[in-house]
This record gives sequence, C-alpha cells and structure tokens, in this order.
Amino acid sequence: MTMPIMFVATLLVGGADDLVAAVNRGKTCKLASFDKDQLNCTYVISDDLVIEIAGVGDPKAAIAFPKSLEHKESRHTATVGLADGCIRVKRHGPNDSAIAFISPKDGKVYRAPGPWCSWFAALKR
Repeated sequence: MTMPIMFVATLLVGGADDLVAAVNRGKTCKLASFDKDQLNCTYVISDDLVIEIAGVGDPKAAIAFPKSLEHKESRHTATVGLADGCIRVKRHGPNDSAIAFISPKDGKVYRAPGPWCSWFAALKR
C-alpha cells in the first residue's frame, strides 16, 4: 500500500529537480552598464516565460515578467510569493506539480522557499 505513495513522491521530487535544472540553464546574469554594483539576471524558462530581476541582492530589487502567457496557453507560469518574496516557477502538465523558487536576494534557484528568498521573511510584524 505504501509503494504507490513512495513512487509518486519520487516522481514529484524528480520533477522539481528537473525544473530547477531547466531554470538554471536559462539563467544569465551580468552587471548593469550604468551601475557596476547592480547585478541583473534574466531567466529564459521557455518560449512562453521570461523573468528578469534588476538589482539582485538589493532590498529594492525589481522583478519583471517581460514574456508571460496566460496559464491555459503556457507550459510554465510564475508568481511572486508575498510572504517570502520568492519567485515561484510552476510547470504545467499531466501529473506535474513541479515548482522552482528563484531568490531575488541571491539570484539562485531552489527547490523550496526559505530565508534566502527575501528580506520580507526577516521582518517582524
């Protein structure tokens, strides 16, 4: 009885690892031409989703979605988690619930959100 549960969990973990690897393959970072202290990263996830972070590591970093299609038409979608500040990239497909998390704090791609996502998580409310 536990075998199917373990099998599904293995598929979901593998899917997240594949998605994290795909997001990393499409990542390019460079210093801004107007400010050598500002690191900007672009993530080309697929033909239908591109994400940009201007000012990686800066508490005032800006996140843009220069190319994004509606959920019904796209293999991938992205959102920003207000609680932690991570960009969530979700792949859509049959039996696929893979999510990758991009941190505006360090520009890295993770399998789960955490303190590396944003300064928001450290704020006291």
